[in-house]
Amino acid sequence: MQPVADSREIALILEAPDKPVMVEGDKGKLGQVFNNLLSNAVKFNHNGGAVTIRIHPTEDSVECAVIDTGIGIPPEALDKIFTRFYQYDSSSTRKYGGTGIGLSITQDIVRLHGSRVTVSSEVGKGSTFRFTLARMVPRREGSGAAHPDAALPAETHLLIELLTQDRALSNQIRALLVPEGMDVIHAVSAAHAVSLLGKHRPDCLLVDMGSFGEETAALDELLAQMPRPGIPVIIATNDDRLYEQYRASVAARIKRSFRKSSLLSGIHYALSKDLFTNGELGNGILCVEDDPEILLFIRRCLEAEGYTVDEATSGEEGLRMAARRDFSVVLLDVAMPGMDGWEACRLLKSDPTLRGIKVYMVTAKPMDSKHARSPEAQPDGFLLKPFHPEDLLELIRSIDAIQPIQEA
Repeated sequence: MQPVADSREIALILEAPDKPVMVEGDKGKLGQVFNNLLSNAVKFNHNGGAVTIRIHPTEDSVECAVIDTGIGIPPEALDKIFTRFYQYDSSSTRKYGGTGIGLSITQDIVRLHGSRVTVSSEVGKGSTFRFTLARMVPRREGSGAAHPDAALPAETHLLIELLTQDRALSNQIRALLVPEGMDVIHAVSAAHAVSLLGKHRPDCLLVDMGSFGEETAALDELLAQMPRPGIPVIIATNDDRLYEQYRASVAARIKRSFRKSSLLSGIHYALSKDLFTNGELGNGILCVEDDPEILLFIRRCLEAEGYTVDEATSGEEGLRMAARRDFSVVLLDVAMPGMDGWEACRLLKSDPTLRGIKVYMVTAKPMDSKHARSPEAQPDGFLLKPFHPEDLLELIRSIDAIQPIQEA
């Protein structure tokens, strides 16, 4: 945002600790959060104004704030600005551009990280957007106790292999990924790509389908010679039909007209997705919840859309049912009598027979960072109560592994 801010003499001010602060989260998605908030803070600011990004670590979390000196938001709009497509400058003489989905996407991402974006504003004086992230405190070697002064983990570089005949695209991707701690190797043919796969064992393979015209032979050759367990394959294509054709064989897809955030998100999604599991999991959804009203609400929402839903009222019962391998997704209440949701999540995620199962924590409170830092209890996301039917359905529809039953 610096060039845009400079063009309007808007000062960008960062108030943060001198040393890096490690948090739990998806790097690409969190980058999108800050990009959206900063974009709005500059767009709706006065020439010569200021935008402050404040990062304040506490023992277990990091408080983030983006503060601007702009036009502000009227009180009647504060509860609507996170609604998709809502624009509070929606008169016929709109001054500011945009589609009205940026803040909605920002809220969705932050909610999946266990927090929520809040806003305070005064018309004519500016706005402040706040949220928190769970802090990752490394453990001292040989000790079970976490300490905030422990050394940061060593940086790990990902190796991305790119198959494309478009030299400009190769240079563009390299310029975007190298600053993010990723190395890029480039192949120009399927045979070359297979050779590099065996030699370097990259973390994932990005195949540019657009540079091969309508030919799919290169991708077919790669998939046929892919070692198992496979290296995740991402295809770059604008052709929806082509993606549907290969959807079961690839880990992710990005459009060729990608932005940096979508490229990073596609890579992180592919690296976290289990394509090759110990046998297929079922197509069902298991809801583990001790509140019968919430169970009924979730069942009605999902079954109305054709999904198969089973219920368990305790963590122990949920584990017994999940062992049948009938479910690809578990909606897991955090606060339950007996075994709580965190312990149930840890047991589900550490069970090798359930490799690839998706676990989403359903909670009325922001993520408990103490549990979230445990590597054995890492859920795939969060659903904050109270939630609307569309929140639940949007979450389930985003999971490729599960599809509704189509009526005849």
